[in-house]
Amino acid sequence: MDLAARADNESMGRIAIAVACVAAVLAAPQVALGSPVLAPHSCGTKCGSLDATGKGTLNINGNGAEWGSIKSGTVKVQDKSHNGHRDWSLTGCDKRFKQSGDTSITVCQANNTIYFSASTVWWLSLQGTGVSTSVVATGGVYIKGSGSYHLNGGSRKSWPSGGKFFQL
Repeated sequence: MDLAARADNESMGRIAIAVACVAAVLAAPQVALGSPVLAPHSCGTKCGSLDATGKGTLNINGNGAEWGSIKSGTVKVQDKSHNGHRDWSLTGCDKRFKQSGDTSITVCQANNTIYFSASTVWWLSLQGTGVSTSVVATGGVYIKGSGSYHLNGGSRKSWPSGGKFFQL
């Protein structure tokens, strides 16, 4: 990939993350006030939070929002909202394709930084190095590898090398 294309990918990734963060900030007061517009797309008071950095595998089945980046590897996303529009974004892919056997899953692979975001109801799988993600959602998580994470604002824990499932 040439330098100009890489710069464009990095710029688009930064823009995607900034937009996701702004959307989350703007939605927070409305969720707290019980906005009927956001209620179907929000986990409301049942939300959990996860902040994770490391390398390995991180899969999340959620209802809420997730955003972040991965330095190198594979990101898979499946929109499960069935609301008629795409509620996710992937930038920085060297290869992008539909998963064989399940074309509702989009696969993004790269040897450079991939930026991602997903909202409403989704499944996201991150496999690689330099995983950095933030999640505010209800749902299930599988984590395996090395790194650290915060669950629901608790103390920082190490990624389990043998893998672990838990709920947000």
